[in-house]
Amino acid sequence: MKPVFHAMVAMMILLTGCAGHHVSQGVQVNNPHIEKARRLNRSGVVMLGQQHPVRASSFFGEAIKAATLADNAHWVALSWYNLGRARATENDKNTENDKDGARHAYQKAMAVAEAAGDAVNVMRARLALALLDDDVQDMDGLMAVDKTFPVDVQLAAGQLAAEYDLTIVSEQAFERVLVLSGKDRAGLLYAARAHLGLAGLAMATDAVVAARQTKSALVLLHKIGAPRLMKQALQLAAKLEPDAQKKQSLMQRVDDISYAMEPLAKVASGDFRPRAGVISSWNSSWIPSWNFGKWNHHSSHSNSKSHSKRDCNSSTQTFASGSMEKN
Repeated sequence: MKPVFHAMVAMMILLTGCAGHHVSQGVQVNNPHIEKARRLNRSGVVMLGQQHPVRASSFFGEAIKAATLADNAHWVALSWYNLGRARATENDKNTENDKDGARHAYQKAMAVAEAAGDAVNVMRARLALALLDDDVQDMDGLMAVDKTFPVDVQLAAGQLAAEYDLTIVSEQAFERVLVLSGKDRAGLLYAARAHLGLAGLAMATDAVVAARQTKSALVLLHKIGAPRLMKQALQLAAKLEPDAQKKQSLMQRVDDISYAMEPLAKVASGDFRPRAGVISSWNSSWIPSWNFGKWNHHSSHSNSKSHSKRDCNSSTQTFASGSMEKN
């Protein structure tokens, strides 16, 4: 009996060892609530890009719940920050109620991030509050953005510096954005904003540089489609255009985009009744004063919003989606 017993024990030990070894290799366990928070934030960013900030708010609200269930401060803070962005853009008029909701969300993001020692989300929320309220208590601290911080933080720092005429600081921040921006849609959108920021800075002193930066922004915007930012870029191009007819053509395109964007919410709800001749006919012989290559006058556009003190500064909307893969 003893040999049989010993053989059985040896077999059990062998099988247990094999099973333990098998389980420990190649198995990754992910917290489902973190995965849900990540997915909801990405969906919310997409909704913002498609001009649906109210729907985006719903995604970000659910993301806050998921991140809370995961007890993950990084994702809680990031979700609150993104909710602030959505609330700030729920109404183009940016009423006090909208600002109050955005301010509350940014303050929640900052409080959570500070408690967790999350420096990136602290800076995100601080910059967002400064841009929202035009009230800066510690400009030196806000401009001390670590060069390793994500591209959206660099962009926000550049925008804030531009608003307070810190030209050199702003230029450096926008140049970092151009270096850090990726080649996907989000990266090209960051780059377009940075080009418009640089154009706004150069407008008063060097029209040639301003025109070149505006051209670069428009090239990117025609690739990715971003009507709000496109309007801003076309307005800047019109200000820089000395020819009266070309200036009028640019402003007509701004008006056309404005009208085309107006019924987006009605389209989503099924209430839209398009009028005849929604888009005016453009002069087919019109050629811009700088060489943009071939223009597609009927290209589609979607995204972004501009809230800046400078007439031609880049949008204060920044996107945190680039940091979502962490934690």
